[in-house]
Amino acid sequence: MAKRVYQVWKGNNKFIFGGRLIFGPDARSLIVTVLLILVPVIIFCALVARHLRHSFSAYNAGYAILAVAIVFTIYVLVLLLATSARDPGIVPRALHPPEEEFCYESSASVEVSGRQTPSLQFPRTKEVMVNGRAVRVKYCDTCMLYRPPRCSHCSICNNCVERFDHHCPWVGQCIGLRNYRYFFMFVSSSAVLCISVFAISAMYIKILMDDNHGTVWKAMKESPAAVVLMLYCFISLWFVGGLTGFHLYLIGTNQTTYENFRYRADNRLNVYNRGCLNNFLEVFCTKIKLSRNNFRAFLQEEVPRPPMARTRDVEVEDLGGNPRAKVEDDLDIGGDLLKISQRHNFEEVDEDIRGRGGSSQRCDTPEANFVLDSDQQAPTVRSEAHHSSWSRRSGSWDISPDILAMNSVITESRNYNTQGNTADGRCNFIYLFIFVHRVTCLLLCRFLPILIVRSSRPQEGGDNLDAAIESLLNVEKQMRLAGDVAGTKKAVIDILRLCFEARAWKTLNDQIILLSKRRGQLKQAVTAMVQQAMQYIDETPDIETRVELIKALNSVSAGKIYVEIERARLVKKLATIKEGQGLIAEAADLMQEVAVETFGAMAKTEKIAFILDQVRLCLDHKDYVRAQILSRKISPRVFDVDTSKEKKKPKEGDNVVEEAPADIPSLLELKRIYYELMIRYHSHSSDYLEICRSYKAIYEIPAVREDPVQWIPVLRKICWYLVLSPHDPMQSSLLNSTLEDKNLSEIPKYRLLLKQLVTMEVIQWTALWEAYKDEFENEKNMLGGSLGEKAAEDLRQRIIEHNILVVSKYYSRITLKRLAELLCLSFQEAEKHLSDMVVTKSLVAKIDRPMGIVCFQTAKDSNDILNSWAMNLEKLLDLVEKSCHQIHKETMVHKAVLKV
Repeated sequence: MAKRVYQVWKGNNKFIFGGRLIFGPDARSLIVTVLLILVPVIIFCALVARHLRHSFSAYNAGYAILAVAIVFTIYVLVLLLATSARDPGIVPRALHPPEEEFCYESSASVEVSGRQTPSLQFPRTKEVMVNGRAVRVKYCDTCMLYRPPRCSHCSICNNCVERFDHHCPWVGQCIGLRNYRYFFMFVSSSAVLCISVFAISAMYIKILMDDNHGTVWKAMKESPAAVVLMLYCFISLWFVGGLTGFHLYLIGTNQTTYENFRYRADNRLNVYNRGCLNNFLEVFCTKIKLSRNNFRAFLQEEVPRPPMARTRDVEVEDLGGNPRAKVEDDLDIGGDLLKISQRHNFEEVDEDIRGRGGSSQRCDTPEANFVLDSDQQAPTVRSEAHHSSWSRRSGSWDISPDILAMNSVITESRNYNTQGNTADGRCNFIYLFIFVHRVTCLLLCRFLPILIVRSSRPQEGGDNLDAAIESLLNVEKQMRLAGDVAGTKKAVIDILRLCFEARAWKTLNDQIILLSKRRGQLKQAVTAMVQQAMQYIDETPDIETRVELIKALNSVSAGKIYVEIERARLVKKLATIKEGQGLIAEAADLMQEVAVETFGAMAKTEKIAFILDQVRLCLDHKDYVRAQILSRKISPRVFDVDTSKEKKKPKEGDNVVEEAPADIPSLLELKRIYYELMIRYHSHSSDYLEICRSYKAIYEIPAVREDPVQWIPVLRKICWYLVLSPHDPMQSSLLNSTLEDKNLSEIPKYRLLLKQLVTMEVIQWTALWEAYKDEFENEKNMLGGSLGEKAAEDLRQRIIEHNILVVSKYYSRITLKRLAELLCLSFQEAEKHLSDMVVTKSLVAKIDRPMGIVCFQTAKDSNDILNSWAMNLEKLLDLVEKSCHQIHKETMVHKAVLKV
């Protein structure tokens, strides 16, 4: 009994009712979708709409709510079935590949048992006209056809679908030309259903709240089903509502989901867009095309393919009369040589040649078969992809070992000939002749570009520059299409070198942009081109030419991760030029565009140097907020890495880190630059303690500590900023650690200054200022301009704070008058400084203004306070217990007296 089409269907679809309904392979998900719709509606009808039947007496509106909900749900389910159970627009598969596009290329080969064999190929794309514009369509290997425009192959259903939108797992079917309208109506109707259920459930809660004169919470507790439905519909509306809006946009612009996601970044012109109104009319008001497939039809016997038409005369004597045809035949025969040479016997060769010769009449002898069938190949289509069996190694032009071994392979094939007749001998001679002819042609094709390059060098004056560049561009195209990395890089570099030697800077910029935009340009070639052009930047005659060259290289390297390091270096060079011109703001903006901390292949020292330049430009621009943000990208711990240890060899798969350029400072030098920039930043906010810590880090650098000329000024600055810093635990720690430094004995005056701050004795400000005034004036330049006067006032403030802390250690109560005498201040100044220290929590004190007494107290931590509270509660409970005992005793005594 003959089978029907749906019974032998090659796709992954599922059929029911004898092929009348077609579903996708994931049709079981349709059950989940139906349950997600039915279960909430059943709950709504049973627990919400049923109670609203008598709430609207006019026109029985309560019953209408229930009826509309049921009918609308049935409508949504019908749309779901119409979307899922119909042919979405499947393109029928072809029984054979298209003969008019058949191409037999000997250079395209497939690996079989370690040997290369020729393969059949088809052009992967071809162009068709749509609305007057050319559109490229692809060949589908599975369906053996060129897909129509807007058609795509669904990997889930294993079918080519017209106007393919997407494969929806919720409906278990592809969305295409014949069911997109129903899909959109299903999604939009589901959104309307969610809105209606949400609104009616909210209205029911409002009715309950009004009837019971209660709050919203009481009404929600009375009907939890309405709350659950509102929450469910709210969440679902985000999905179906958002999907409805997205598909409204797609319909208005005549796009599909597949086109929107795949070609979004290409900025292609949409040739299918006919205006918003016409696009909507095309989707909703046009007749749906009939299905191309009759799944219930009976299978018919396959009609045998007609023999391929001959493209040339098969008679041997005609070939001799046309030299051009003879050359073409030789090339075709040479293309089959690789396949023939890999056969183990001539019977396999004969089968292969007979298979390509079609059903035409064959000769008896092997050589006649070979000559006859080699002339009967199907018409070829010139493809852009070029296959080559020649190996190319970094500028050397050697023949592949496979080709050199071909002669020996052909010679060895004679051992498999068991007949030993003269016909086979003549055939082997023909093979050898064709081999030599093929190798000669390929050698000429191989070395001819080199001769062109060497002969096209521009003469003095650059008269032949354009011709030389044109020749090199042709060579570059051949190398690029052949996938020859070394050859392409060499051609590109030669083009740039020609422009540089001729000093044609504008031509150099144009060629850089042109080469980078050529179709299928190799990444290695672009990288080599950028690196070569960067060497010419310093050779430019003026600033304008240099800037133009850098901008051209920036446009080439923008957005390419494989030249991100070169782009960062180019931006740095351009920022340096802008800075030299006085354009600090532009230089800072240029540097901030590059985030080198994400560059895995850049050396660590180069990253740090780049970020430090960013911070420096921001400080020069007085953008202190951005300078702080950028400085946080560098962890101070990175400078503590031991550089003397040997670097570990990178493992396979690890990123290869490039070495830093020679002009990048070492890690210790970068450390000093970093902390000098931090000193500039903290000087803006007068943060003396952070400035002191920065100088402390500079002081710890080995190169600084070994040179007294360097560490003595740094140590002096550390001492002064320690004195200027407010009193806190960090300042005390740094003060004590600095006093323990043996180098401080080289500057005894500063050691004495720090010693006074550590000793708990009152310091006379006038005597201190007279002793260190000259030293302070000498170091005033380090404080920077107007900050010098402020620093002198801050120094006096720190001495006063020190004296107040000393007084608080020795006195628990003291009069304000006596405190002012000890501090050498007036009554009001002493009170002001004391109040400031209390506010900043530097000490704990209370002032009795009427009595003029200051009471110093020690600060208690939380544990001490809790312990005192616990002791007080314990004493209070003991007292209450004793009191109760005494009361009970007196009561008993009084009762005993009354009884007597």
